[in-house]
Amino acid sequence: MAGAWQPRPAGGRRRAGDRPGGALHGALGWGSGGRAVTGVAVSPPAEVHRPLRIALVSLGHCPSLALRNLRRYLESDAELALAPAGVEVLLFDWPLQPFLRDADSAIQRWSFSTRFDQALDEVVAPGPDIVGFSCYLWNVQLSLRLADAVARLLPESWVLLGGPDVSGRGAEILTRHPAIAAVVEGDGEEPLRRLVVARQQTRGTPCDPARKPPEGIPGVLVRRTPPAAAAAPAASTAPATDMTRLTAVWDAGELDALADQSWSWPHVLYETLRGCPYACSYCMYGKTPLNAKEEGLVVSELLALLRRGLAVEIIDPTFTTYVQRAKRILAELARHDYRGTLYFEAYPDSIDGEMADLLAAARVTCVGLGLQTISSQGLREVRRPENRERFERAIAELRRARVRFYVDIIYGLPGTRPFDFFATVEYLAARDCEIVAYRLLGLPGSPLMRDAERFGMVFSSDPPYELLRSDTFSLADLRLCERFYESYLSDWSGGERRDRIDLALPGALTRGILDSLGQSSAGADQSP
Repeated sequence: MAGAWQPRPAGGRRRAGDRPGGALHGALGWGSGGRAVTGVAVSPPAEVHRPLRIALVSLGHCPSLALRNLRRYLESDAELALAPAGVEVLLFDWPLQPFLRDADSAIQRWSFSTRFDQALDEVVAPGPDIVGFSCYLWNVQLSLRLADAVARLLPESWVLLGGPDVSGRGAEILTRHPAIAAVVEGDGEEPLRRLVVARQQTRGTPCDPARKPPEGIPGVLVRRTPPAAAAAPAASTAPATDMTRLTAVWDAGELDALADQSWSWPHVLYETLRGCPYACSYCMYGKTPLNAKEEGLVVSELLALLRRGLAVEIIDPTFTTYVQRAKRILAELARHDYRGTLYFEAYPDSIDGEMADLLAAARVTCVGLGLQTISSQGLREVRRPENRERFERAIAELRRARVRFYVDIIYGLPGTRPFDFFATVEYLAARDCEIVAYRLLGLPGSPLMRDAERFGMVFSSDPPYELLRSDTFSLADLRLCERFYESYLSDWSGGERRDRIDLALPGALTRGILDSLGQSSAGADQSP
């Protein structure tokens, strides 16, 4: 599933004049409280006098855009604004790293009083009516643990899960976690709004822990009662979010305080569109229809962030895919001064000379390019377009315009072998590219998982769902690819070792690295 930037008083609510500080804030990181969506002045029954409380929870490497999108969508809703007691949205947004460090320490000390307990106490204290968790690869296990505990302590509340990591496995999660009330699949804004409306309609009725969200809300997978019963199927795909309602999702107060917070990736996230026209089987973006913000709004909101000197990451699947739209936005940004930094991923085919010049003029700090592999068979098997000529044009134009870039590649792709990965590293090294390599992941719900058996692919059942074996990669092969990449980064990407080899000779870099690792390079001479 997707406040002011100020610490919460007890229970996570924000009060006027609150400033950063406080022991719990220092321990857990930062968070921001809710803002009541108030309505007409009426006298509600005593049992519904307080606002309906919605707690939204995220643990991540940078502040959560998803939580702020959800909050803004609820705040802008006319129906909720007319609710007699209003709706109060509470954000609980914490850096993930302290939780991970604390867990390791707790195991060593056999102590179970941890940041987890503090976080649990903060979420439970205000007695929220709905608690929603935003789930990703990096936080889903901790989020599930926290959600289970919240559901047990607040049996009258609806505990919901949403986000990319649960969208493809909602029924499985509801089976394995009986206390969870529902899973939201796809865009979360409209399903959450409808769930909030449904919860409002139950206000003033006797508490019933068995009362769960109604079935039939598009995009919502609901637990049937009794808890052991099968999950009800989602009525249909979640409706696309009205992006015009996701304006100014970052409060001025939280932006002002960003520099004071400690995150492993201290960026403000921003999205200009959702969806992707491509259908790469290892990815989930292609399953989402295009849904874009208006260009003028994008420019004004980006400038508001960049003029504060903030580091802004655009999280579109690839910002430049819709070429003319991207060029118009960049051209407008280039007309203004700002102190912040901007970076995003770009589709290589979209980078021509004009695009590169606009990236430079708009002072874009860095661009990520997805190559994945130079193996034609590997690209075909994952249904990714191949155009080596346009890729080489892209890196040449970016280098000419002095725009920094890096290239993403993947090892373990179906239809490839280790030497395809080595050859891809060689290809990029010969062109002096900064390389970022990943092992193939089997994301739940991705098209790749339908082909897993055909390619003999075995993935971990837990996040990050990494490849363990396939018809063309053994576990030893995967470990060798990881060691190869690490050796390249540490010893061969520059300096004396690289100077001693001729990158124009096919296989020279591979032989050098494998020899340094004590591995045979017999298979590395094969052509990809």
